[in-house]
Amino acid sequence: TIGTEVWYRKSRRTASEIARLETNVSMNESMHNISNMITKEVIEIIHIVTAMKMSISLKIPSIQPGDNFGVEIQEEIVDDLGRSENGALDAIDQIAGYYQIRSKAISKILKWPYVEDYKDALQSFDLSHLATLKSMVIDLRNSYIILHDTITKNMDKLKRPRDERAKFYMY
Repeated sequence: TIGTEVWYRKSRRTASEIARLETNVSMNESMHNISNMITKEVIEIIHIVTAMKMSISLKIPSIQPGDNFGVEIQEEIVDDLGRSENGALDAIDQIAGYYQIRSKAISKILKWPYVEDYKDALQSFDLSHLATLKSMVIDLRNSYIILHDTITKNMDKLKRPRDERAKFYMY
């Protein structure tokens, strides 16, 4: 109709709003480098753990009456490998989530540049994420240590889950 205003049209942007939208925000370079380094390590542990899990799973024999102790050890180690894999996948999700949350915080800073609390919140969030990354590295190290310890202590049972001599002692 003539003379009615169309409500869904956006008003023209002001010069200050255009300047704000064209602002280039640099990333936290040190946090980016640390995140990339940890991501590479996490991806590596995922590849290692997945391959080991598959290798051990393929060596698990069928359960039979009698000596299944070695089979139970194999299954327990496969479960440990699965937990390590899930922890590594969670770490990747946390790193990706960091960038999503950080970008939202930056957009708020750009939208309301005079609100200092948003800038302080971003700095606090970066520090918090740094602590999270440190925790990830410690968890990654602990996963390697626990898996190494468990696997080396049970290497014989992983290779031969059943004692070949045990079948002679059944009766």
